[in-house]
Amino acid sequence: MKGLLLGIVLCAFASSTVAQSKYKMPFPEPIQSPKPVRGMLVDRPFGYYNLTKDKGEFALIIGYQYETAYGFVASVGLARVKAGGKWGYIGIDGYPVVKCIYDDAKDFDNNGYAMVQYDGKWGIIDKHGDASVPCVYDSMSDLYDGWFEVSRGDAWGYVSNTGIYAASYSEYEQKKSALGKSEQSL
Repeated sequence: MKGLLLGIVLCAFASSTVAQSKYKMPFPEPIQSPKPVRGMLVDRPFGYYNLTKDKGEFALIIGYQYETAYGFVASVGLARVKAGGKWGYIGIDGYPVVKCIYDDAKDFDNNGYAMVQYDGKWGIIDKHGDASVPCVYDSMSDLYDGWFEVSRGDAWGYVSNTGIYAASYSEYEQKKSALGKSEQSL
């Protein structure tokens, strides 16, 4: 039964390859491989495919090396991957931009920032892997337009992707408004 299912999946992938091959141009970024195929000995890790320029056929361009992998975020050109039990980010060429050192990580937003967890604490990095908010928070959730709701012990507050902290909702509203006005004057 597993062989039949694998054959159906491969046929479906091959037929989509034929349909896509008429374009003969690569996609802007590689395409994540299908879910791992559970084998008797080992699970196949994730990799990435793209169309070749010359023949327009799908080819593996980033090898099967990741425990988990997500699609590329177009605005920053990075994909979240897991290797050795840790998370990091790769560029469309397959090279690591941010090494796999994080306990957990989220996709980059359109502004080029991502929430990451290191040693049990949350923070924010930019698309180069530099910390814009150090990993000091017990919890962090995306709030709105570059702001995050955070907690540290029993204290709750808000932090912007540039590290500006507000201890209350009214302070958050004031700082968000002030930041918006200063950005409009630029």
